[in-house]
Amino acid sequence: WVVYKLNSEEVLLQATTDANNTTVNIGAQTAQPTTPPAQPTAPAAQPATPTQPAAQPPAGASGMTAAEEQAALQAHNAERANTPGVAPLQWSPELAQFAAQWAQQIAATGNFEHRSGTDLKDNNPLAPGQDQLGENLSGATTGSKSVAQHVQGWIDEKADYDYASNTCADGKQCGHYTQVVWKNTQLVGCGKATGNGWDYVVCNYHKGGNYVGQKPY
Repeated sequence: WVVYKLNSEEVLLQATTDANNTTVNIGAQTAQPTTPPAQPTAPAAQPATPTQPAAQPPAGASGMTAAEEQAALQAHNAERANTPGVAPLQWSPELAQFAAQWAQQIAATGNFEHRSGTDLKDNNPLAPGQDQLGENLSGATTGSKSVAQHVQGWIDEKADYDYASNTCADGKQCGHYTQVVWKNTQLVGCGKATGNGWDYVVCNYHKGGNYVGQKPY
């Protein structure tokens, strides 16, 4: 476990490694600037800063194939379909481009961290300065996981979430899962980038979830 400073908050990072790959996640960014980020399941040592940034994706692109975009959306909506009173998400190309830009930033710098709350609000492509987006991040060694598997890693946090008390098990995090199923979220867009031997997936959500004291559904 390592303590990092993230958006003026200390967060605990943990890595999971098997014989073939390493996977990292970081606590979900909340829609409310004063809300502390969920505790992460994530990174081990940060990948070294690459000597040459990966190429920027084309304007408007998510950095993913159409099939990967569909798989990311389906993974979200399959879980939402199993959640009482929660409607399916719609795909937002604007959010996908926004997410891809940040995935590319992470890939280029090796700094596995969220956009600031101010950035997520002021630069929200759907409602600039009005609503703070939610954000989930995931990283894994290149080619070790599909986009759907990155999303499933967030959903798997459900096992550590107790709905009755709206809490997560000690030492665990659930903020990625609760953002995936947040009832008032309507749109999602995800982007992917690769750098220095890592794949990074970022998903942004409108409207963002994980408000303190509120249940996700």
